[in-house]
Amino acid sequence: MIKKQALLAAFTLVFMLSGFSGLIYESIWSHYLKLLLGHASYAQVLVLAIFMGGMAIGSMVAAKLSKRLTNLILCYGVVELLVGILGILFHSVFTATQSFTFNHLIPSLGSPEFVHIVKWSIAAVLILPQSIMLGATFPLLTVGILRKFPEQPGNTIAKLYFANSFGAAIGILFNSFVILPAVGLPGSVMTAGIINIILSVIVYRMVKGDNFPQQPVKLESVNSINKYLLVIAGLTGVASFLYEIAWIRMLTMVLGGSTHSFEIMLAAFILGLAIGGFWIRKKIDRFKNPIIALALIQITMGVLAILTIPLYGKTFDFMSFVVSAIDRTDEGHFLYLLFSLLISLLVMLPATICAGTTLPLISYLLIQNKSGDSSIGRVYAWNTIGAIVGVALASQIIMPILGLKSVIVIGGGIDLLLGAFLLWVYRDKLENKRVVVGLVSSSAVIVLVFSSVVFDTKRMASGVFRYGMNLQTDNSEVVFHEDGKTSTVAVKRVGNTYVLVNNGKPDAGILLTQPGEDARYSADEPTMALLGALPYVYKPDAKLIANIGMGSGMTAHTALLNPDVTRVDTVEIEEEVFHAAKLFESKVGKIFNDSRSKVIIEDAKTYFAASQSSYDVIISEPPNPWVSGVAGLFTEEFYKDIQKYLSDDGVLVQWMHVYELNPELLATVYKALENSFEDIHIYQVATSDFAFVASNKTLVSDFNTLFEIDALSDELKKIDVMSSEDIEFRKLAGKSVLAALFESFPVPANSDYFPVLDYGASKARFKQETATGITQLRSAKLLREVSDEKFSEIERVMETVLIEDSEKYNLIQEFDRRLEENLLRGFSIESLDDNRSRHSGWAATYLKTCARDISTFKESSSEKIIEVVGWLFGFYPDAKMLKLLDDLESCNINRLSNLAQSWVKIHKLWLKQDYLSVKEVSDSILEKESLDSSFSRRVLSFNLAAQIKLGEKKQFSRSVSPQGYKNMMKDMELRSLIFLSEKGI
Repeated sequence: MIKKQALLAAFTLVFMLSGFSGLIYESIWSHYLKLLLGHASYAQVLVLAIFMGGMAIGSMVAAKLSKRLTNLILCYGVVELLVGILGILFHSVFTATQSFTFNHLIPSLGSPEFVHIVKWSIAAVLILPQSIMLGATFPLLTVGILRKFPEQPGNTIAKLYFANSFGAAIGILFNSFVILPAVGLPGSVMTAGIINIILSVIVYRMVKGDNFPQQPVKLESVNSINKYLLVIAGLTGVASFLYEIAWIRMLTMVLGGSTHSFEIMLAAFILGLAIGGFWIRKKIDRFKNPIIALALIQITMGVLAILTIPLYGKTFDFMSFVVSAIDRTDEGHFLYLLFSLLISLLVMLPATICAGTTLPLISYLLIQNKSGDSSIGRVYAWNTIGAIVGVALASQIIMPILGLKSVIVIGGGIDLLLGAFLLWVYRDKLENKRVVVGLVSSSAVIVLVFSSVVFDTKRMASGVFRYGMNLQTDNSEVVFHEDGKTSTVAVKRVGNTYVLVNNGKPDAGILLTQPGEDARYSADEPTMALLGALPYVYKPDAKLIANIGMGSGMTAHTALLNPDVTRVDTVEIEEEVFHAAKLFESKVGKIFNDSRSKVIIEDAKTYFAASQSSYDVIISEPPNPWVSGVAGLFTEEFYKDIQKYLSDDGVLVQWMHVYELNPELLATVYKALENSFEDIHIYQVATSDFAFVASNKTLVSDFNTLFEIDALSDELKKIDVMSSEDIEFRKLAGKSVLAALFESFPVPANSDYFPVLDYGASKARFKQETATGITQLRSAKLLREVSDEKFSEIERVMETVLIEDSEKYNLIQEFDRRLEENLLRGFSIESLDDNRSRHSGWAATYLKTCARDISTFKESSSEKIIEVVGWLFGFYPDAKMLKLLDDLESCNINRLSNLAQSWVKIHKLWLKQDYLSVKEVSDSILEKESLDSSFSRRVLSFNLAAQIKLGEKKQFSRSVSPQGYKNMMKDMELRSLIFLSEKGI
């Protein structure tokens, strides 16, 4: 007896590991197939459908085989071996297939409809064989064990169902947070394959020498109940997957649409199934009337699913509390994920526990009704066929036509009707009919009442997962809300600003003023307009332009303001975005009304491959890369592929944000671009929005071009871009400077198969990290000079207030003005409203008076001079800066501190290109000063730059505190110089 129990426990553990590897496949396949299909939502739905379809076929095949074969456990081991071999080969097969599909097959197809059919067919061919085999595993092992251990069949079925489902839930989480980040997609799918092969060896050793023949259970009779049970297995599969698709879309607006969120939700769903199997394992063989138990479970499941409709609104409050209560740290991120799982479980667990009992219970009923043990495979097949139907109905029909809530209501109605049907058919078996009738009636009332609850679109558009939610102070109004095939799209109005919201995340904001009101602009409009205008700086003769991602439509509208352009193709994957953007038509009319504008509802990769057009400019403006599937538009493979659709001297303009992102992730995107294009520039188009401009030819800019096109010039002036200098000011760096900076980060290029950005961006979003330090490159004169990258010297004051460094330019003008005025007449330092302005006042006053009135200056004067010289150096023209330093030296400089005197001297020596003296002076300072101070770190920058100019290669080895080193690495110019000095250039 003990040996039997140990053997059964061992088989249970084997099947748990089989579930673990099986869900790694499902998770990884969705990553692979979104590279083929173009959108994570499509990939997730198609993987579910094909996976379930394969499982159904595998179950039916296993059901037939189980009637003829004896040692089914050995057959199970062989199947695990084959699954493992295919898993190990999958990556190589996929990459070869993808290359052939996009490079040869799709271009040869004429019709877009054929393209979809071909892609879906290829996706099916790629994962169907393994799915069929995985579908055979449950019937083969379960029936094999039942023949070996026929006692308590219900307990055995439920226990194995629990083990497989529990292993699956753990597998998807472990893969998402451990395996995939460590070894990428190829390593993950290979890991699953190795697990399968190991399991096959273990199973072989367990059954080797087994002397007990395992005969199939003979079919004695066919009861009419069996026909009903198989149909019920299929219909409850439909309902369960209606729930899954709906809950995932609903919770996406609570948890955020990241890859982590999707996998957490999927794990919660499967965990509920596992708990259901665990709960029923000891009860199933003791049910007095199992058919009535099944009926009541179906009714309960339908009611619990409907109750998630009113519960849904509360999940926003829960997430709002979580976001406001936990710190934005690594530990806080772990808690955030934990609470995300908890919220998913609160919504999904009650109904999925019920769902997890149905398959074991139906299988048990069929065996008890003498249908033979092969009925287990048939039940599994019908259930998975139902799942496929549920996935298709939810994503393609019910949600787009009837809305998100209707998916839950229809699923709940199916389960409720199934339960009522069983109670009616087997009413003679009821012991207390009045109680049951009351229960059914009450359930129907609950369903009707709570089905009438209306989803709060304001909560759904709140983006609660980012900043929390306060409905008391939220004065927004949702003016558009539609559930699309890939996302739920809304437009909310806050005052005169209309914001396009995608799955709860704001994507674009437009200020729509009424006649007579001051016509200003939203914070997003400079970004969108400049993305449409920047291409003409490099490609003024552009004729054919593609824009990936419609957003508000302003980018395409701006590009169309050039009358010489013949066509602008806007590729948008979600049709509801197109409908929502019509609300902005008064400001972006050209995308809708210009005959040169074409909007294509399609995945960008597929459209480019099918159209085979050659564009002069491609503008890529997708959502933030933490959104599941979007990071694939920032990969090395995507950039190399997109070159096939650019003309020889074509230009790519890639939008990138630096809010909710860290420098390491920005570096992965740059490296992907660097590995794909010959030349790259970067612009700051708004406070936290940037644009990479890339080409396979040397980028040559002509900023005046934009203002030679009247309509474009007028549009740019609406966002306070008044002249070519305002555009030039936004340019931060070219490729040589960018390479020096980003190569200093030890991260790989973002790749389809090693999705660094996809998995890192979600965490960076939560921690509210920022990569705004890259703006330091604008004033990084030392780095530019050692990299032989010259910028023109702009002296005019910027009109825009959207870029922080424009303040420095304004202060330069103020500094000049103070030098020219008689500052001692009524001048008050205290009247200046910020420290930098006060410091410019001190410095100007010092120069004007040559410090004759020593009582005017305090000991802090030296610090003020040091700061002002430092920030002027990055912006002042060299000749003007040299004159300023000469003036400082002639104005009683000995009254300043020794450090201030050395500081002035270093700058002057650098401008005179006396790099040896710069090194000597900086060496003498660094011998005495700790690198923990910002001053000494700046001196170190001069020291390293001088070494590079002198051709010295030196490993950086200075004593510095951990915090000091951290601060050094935040200084983008110093970080780059350390990298270059060690590398030697």
